[in-house]
Amino acid sequence: MDTSAIYPNRVKDKEKVESDLELLEFPKLDVRGTLLFKTKGGTDIARGYRRVVYGDHGPYVEFDESQVFWDNFKCTRRGIGYYDKWYSEDGVMLYDQLKTVAHLPNPPAGRFSFRGSREEGYADYLVGKIYVDPYLCKIWVIPQDPYERCINGRHHYDACDHPWERSGCGPECGDFSVFSDVHLTGDVNQERS
Repeated sequence: MDTSAIYPNRVKDKEKVESDLELLEFPKLDVRGTLLFKTKGGTDIARGYRRVVYGDHGPYVEFDESQVFWDNFKCTRRGIGYYDKWYSEDGVMLYDQLKTVAHLPNPPAGRFSFRGSREEGYADYLVGKIYVDPYLCKIWVIPQDPYERCINGRHHYDACDHPWERSGCGPECGDFSVFSDVHLTGDVNQERS
């Protein structure tokens, strides 16, 4: 897959997401394990991701339907506009994409919006994919090996605070305690209702 960070505003957004959240545009299959996306209130959103889409409406994490914990969300708008709206109890919205925006040169208003008048449309959202604002998420690493040691002194990635600092974790500490509060609040295999 090619990068969607092809314009200066999108490159800036990509640099910010990778710096603030340590979230790569495309997931790497590596020794860290699977990324688990949660709301800041602790509700599971998804396990794994496809990519981060950088468009003129800002960055959005893209998921396959099979990656989402659907039983943690309720659909509040279906079949209207470009996406269905699914909300968690703590107010995080998933966008279930119904149509592309390839014919829309500019995005709606928003905190990251940039009026680029793009011939190809303001973002590369794909029909049937699910999107969430990465800044509404906590991102945890579920290790492939439960005895995995710290990687660069960090057990998980988080946009707002850093529990590994509170736990006294250091680069070679071997402290696994932060994983004790990683638990799933939903079934990723649950069908949408």
